[in-house]
Amino acid sequence: NAQFQYYLRTVGESGYERGDEFMASGGPGAYLLTGKSGTLNLQANAGYDNMNQDVVAGRRSDYTGMTAWYMGPQLGGTIGENFSAVAGVDIPLRITSNGLQNVPDYRVHASFVWRF
Repeated sequence: NAQFQYYLRTVGESGYERGDEFMASGGPGAYLLTGKSGTLNLQANAGYDNMNQDVVAGRRSDYTGMTAWYMGPQLGGTIGENFSAVAGVDIPLRITSNGLQNVPDYRVHASFVWRF
C-alpha cells in the first residue's frame, strides 16, 4: 500500500502564498486474519513530507518550510463487503524545519469507509 499527494498552492488575495507540499508513504505489510466475514492487516508504514517555504510580498520566508521522515505501524481491516477502516501512528525519525515553523511530535491518522 502506498500513496502520493501533491498540494499546489497559489497566491492569495493578500499576496501571501503558502509553500507547495509533497507527501509520500508506504511500506510492507501482511494479513493477520482473513476470512469470509473480514480481514485484518498490519503494515510498517514509512512517510516523507516536504513543505516548501512560503512567499510573502514576492520574497521567500526564512521562517517557514520543513522536511520530515516518519515511521510507524498502520492497522487496517474490513468487515463484510461494505466496511473498511485504517488507523496508524507516524513517529518522526528526522525533522528539518526553518525558523518558526511548527512541526508535529507525532501524527495519528484514521479513515473509515462504508460502500453502498
